[in-house]
Amino acid sequence: MLESEKKKCAEDLFDARINKAAIKPLSHTFPNISLEDGYAIQQILMNRYVSEGYHICGRKVGGFTFSDRPGPANSFGPHYGFIFQEMLFYSDEKLLSKDYIQPGIEAEIGFILGEDLGHGIVTGKEVLASTQYLVPMWEIVDSRQVKIQRILQDSIADNASFAGCIMGKTRTKPKDWEGIVQCRITAQPAAVPVQCYETTVLRAAEAVAWLANALMKKGDRLTAGSLILSGALTTPLIPVKKGDVICADFGYLGNVTTVLD
Repeated sequence: MLESEKKKCAEDLFDARINKAAIKPLSHTFPNISLEDGYAIQQILMNRYVSEGYHICGRKVGGFTFSDRPGPANSFGPHYGFIFQEMLFYSDEKLLSKDYIQPGIEAEIGFILGEDLGHGIVTGKEVLASTQYLVPMWEIVDSRQVKIQRILQDSIADNASFAGCIMGKTRTKPKDWEGIVQCRITAQPAAVPVQCYETTVLRAAEAVAWLANALMKKGDRLTAGSLILSGALTTPLIPVKKGDVICADFGYLGNVTTVLD
């Protein structure tokens, strides 16, 4: 893709969020879009957000759940995006439905790093040794592209469909690496059947290690203080609408509630 085409794609995605109107998937216009093109568009898009006053506070891993680890959970495969401080909310805080296009949520274990990662090949155990706290999270997923025949490159360009996240109030130091964590949905729209998966903290950390190693290949790294979303403990994506109140209980890691107003 030409640089001008990448810039136009990033601008269209930015405008789609502002206007709350999904656009045609980029791959429909550019069928030869590559993974490198997707990440280049994502970076241009992130630079636009930063120019508008947004602050990067972490990263998200997309394309993983814990139903069939270590492999990817869907056809998109593993990829990543940025998290912005201005899109970070806290449990029970009201979110405005008008701020989203076609939102859904998924439960995830969040990692708050106490040390930088990216000095050589990173393992899950190294991630945990560098983690200050684990936190229960909801991720808000909201594609700015119509959900028709999208491919991995579309999701990458769209910042892995990240639209925000909700953090629980409990902070837990990662001590029991092999202890089982199972997410349980205690309130949800009755019409949406949701599968909840269990994992260990170490397995969740392996997704963060994959991210650290992927970034290192591009000369980037995960830094101390960053929030990392490690992948979905629930499938499918839970659609949410105005009036929904949905709580996820992570056992000893605590709980987190999404409230959509």
